[in-house]
Amino acid sequence: MYKSRLQELCHQRLWALPEYTSNCEGSDHNPRFRAAVTVNGLSFHAADLSKTSKEAQNKAAQAAFEHFASAYPAPPPLRPSPSGSKIRSQNHSQCEGSKKGEIFMELRDNVK
Repeated sequence: MYKSRLQELCHQRLWALPEYTSNCEGSDHNPRFRAAVTVNGLSFHAADLSKTSKEAQNKAAQAAFEHFASAYPAPPPLRPSPSGSKIRSQNHSQCEGSKKGEIFMELRDNVK
């Protein structure tokens, strides 16, 4: 489903969660739904009417996801530097039994 993929994308990019709106059109015995989603200040609408609100929201999420996935490629994942992991393990053994303030001071002093 595109709703979950869009939510994951927002989480990765540190954006606010998507906000959905839906409206029902048509008669009670044959309702049709239209939905929109707002992501990072932009609104996206489902292209056509759907039989359920959930389906309409998923179509709106698909439009948003495809826009952001193509317009803003995901940044490469962060890789820890080999020396960074060494510093962490070294500090961990040095700091056992220390107060929190002292741990942060030692970490800051050892990072280059």
